[in-house]
Amino acid sequence: MKNEYTKKKVSRKDRKACLICQNPTETVLFNASGPDWFYTCDLHLVDNPQFAQPLYPKEYHDLLAGLKTLKDRIEALERKQAGGWDQWIGKWLDKDGKQKPKEGDKEAEGDKEGDKEPEKEAPKDTLLQLKKQYQDSLDRIALLKQKSNTYTLYDLVYQSRVDRLRKLAQLKEKKRIEQQSYTNTDPQQLLQSVQFPEVPKDIVQKPSS
Repeated sequence: MKNEYTKKKVSRKDRKACLICQNPTETVLFNASGPDWFYTCDLHLVDNPQFAQPLYPKEYHDLLAGLKTLKDRIEALERKQAGGWDQWIGKWLDKDGKQKPKEGDKEAEGDKEGDKEPEKEAPKDTLLQLKKQYQDSLDRIALLKQKSNTYTLYDLVYQSRVDRLRKLAQLKEKKRIEQQSYTNTDPQQLLQSVQFPEVPKDIVQKPSS
């Protein structure tokens, strides 16, 4: 039997006792490969790894792994951007202590600054895009968690379900063999094997009054 259970809901009139707390519940965990099923409260399926854990799709795990990469890239760009501002402010603070540039040098510096301006805008746009991508991934992960209705049981709980099915199968097989043995028995042999009580031969009769 596969350790994969799907959460289903039944009508209120069909609710039964929870496997854990015995309170009536409409939630059923169903395993088609068993088949196996049992009732449980929704509360027991939340943050309870010693009972059951959600089984998320591959997309969920891929997004989760990608979040770390996105976060690292965002932090790297933020450090780079902060370092650029520190250098720019430092130049202005040191400006009075340096020789004033000539007119030609000013024009050259102006050209260089003009050339550098697009380079400053590109990282800014990229940072905004990465932050949007990060938020979109968070929203998608939250949606996948909300829509998830498949669970895997804790090892001990799962093994107890497997043992239960095995015992039921053994009892069913034993009953089948007994029934088959009874069906194949010749009726005459069956009558001979059954000992009916005999009527006593010597019966003491009471004298009539």
